[in-house]
Amino acid sequence: MKTSRIAALIVAPWLAGFFAAPAEAQSNSNSGFGVGPIDRGLVVGAVVGVAAIAAVVITYFALHNRAVVVGCVAESGGKRTLVSSDKKVYSLLDAGPSLPVGERAKLKGHKSGPSSAPSFQVDRVLKDYGSCHP
Repeated sequence: MKTSRIAALIVAPWLAGFFAAPAEAQSNSNSGFGVGPIDRGLVVGAVVGVAAIAAVVITYFALHNRAVVVGCVAESGGKRTLVSSDKKVYSLLDAGPSLPVGERAKLKGHKSGPSSAPSFQVDRVLKDYGSCHP
């Protein structure tokens, strides 16, 4: 479903460029950049399409909330937590690889939740540093 939305964002501006050109007779004065006469609507559509693609790609990478956190896995109240190196405590979500309590690791995943009670879903373990040292 995401792919169809992205395709619609790319194709719609491109098609709009075809219909944006005013109905006028072509003249021989159009330089055409060495490839013959080029319709202004086609150029506008191509520029808008490229801008839309760039906007989608930039937005995707800017808002994609993948994170890398280094910290110690602990257990508190029957729930696993991750205490990061900057002393921030994340509750670990059950999905993802199993992490032993007392291990320090570099984890890649997704942060979520409010800043007062953040959670972290581990996608993969990047590096295991061994046991935690106080």
